[in-house]
Amino acid sequence: MNPDGTLDDTFGGDGIVTHHSASNSDQSDSGNAIAVDGNGKILVTGISCATTPPSCAAYTNITMALWRYNSNGTLDTEFDTDGYLTHSIFVSNYGKAVHTIDIDGQEKIVVIGDGWSAGTTYDTALWLFNANGSADDTILTTGTGYFTWGSGGTAIDLAFDGIPVFVGGEWKYLVAGFTYGGDGWPYMRTWRFNQNGGLDTANFGTSGIVSFDTPGEVESPRGIAVDSAGNIIIVGYTTVGKATPPADYLATIWRTDGSGNEDTSFGVDGKWWRTRDGGYQMDGANAVAIDSQERIVVVGESENADGDRDLLVLRYNVDGTPDENFGTNGVFTHHSAAGGINSFDYGNDVAIDALDRIVVTGTSQNSNGDTDMVVWRIKP
Repeated sequence: MNPDGTLDDTFGGDGIVTHHSASNSDQSDSGNAIAVDGNGKILVTGISCATTPPSCAAYTNITMALWRYNSNGTLDTEFDTDGYLTHSIFVSNYGKAVHTIDIDGQEKIVVIGDGWSAGTTYDTALWLFNANGSADDTILTTGTGYFTWGSGGTAIDLAFDGIPVFVGGEWKYLVAGFTYGGDGWPYMRTWRFNQNGGLDTANFGTSGIVSFDTPGEVESPRGIAVDSAGNIIIVGYTTVGKATPPADYLATIWRTDGSGNEDTSFGVDGKWWRTRDGGYQMDGANAVAIDSQERIVVVGESENADGDRDLLVLRYNVDGTPDENFGTNGVFTHHSAAGGINSFDYGNDVAIDALDRIVVTGTSQNSNGDTDMVVWRIKP
């Protein structure tokens, strides 16, 4: 888009590009995350169905897909010869999800997701590619440019977000997600992997893993960021009680230091959650970013008095207190961006521009009952 919010017709002719059937099966594709590299190339990752329905509709036979575009919207044929690639690492391509993409300081392309492994469990997955689209065979333990990690047995380890970080003179990869506990409910986990695909057992958490498992709560992270001091900020939701359905969802923020230790100066034992009055309390946080003043910006969704969902934006000071100069007591909400009645609006990702304006993308229900992609820009 142009700075004024109009579509940029120098990109794809009308500001839009689409691509069909990355897996060459003439089936559905989906873009889930986007990044721009140091040369202005646009990288999109998501999934591509590898076979015809009904298997794809049942979430089987799905491959990871990665596209790279030039700044004018054409596929970059210097990337894997045709501008896109697919890759599968799980049995029968079953149940794969791709959540995030980033570029590390070596211009390596980092893709993070998860998938059904060996037909018994979900494992976290990380792919690493060189700038030309070839798998980075030199630094991951499998020698094939990817690795998976799981707790073993039938454990479920889902990754929802991740970022590269430069620690101790080398690049490592922080991943936020959850693992199901022995009681059958999920709890928050953060993993830090070395470049060779092994957990950073020497310098992060317990054997490379940080866990929050609060009795009586379900904990599900959705986004992760690191501030200039090296603190790790994770956002998601917790529930009041372990029940189906739960009584309430609470938008939640966790903060640890760079080694994964709870930051007890932040909230209660390193955790803060938003509580409200009024009998409706279904909030969730989906993404987080840090602005130039080190304020923590969180986006997600919030139930309103009618039982619908509003876009939710929260901003906190560096000490974790709500920023009283933003919205109402640090809270901004917006309803019905696409014009729907009794609409559901969700913020799924957030970026901060050079003026500290908050740019949010997500979903809003329109008047036909369908959903539209939405971009909000909010003054600082």
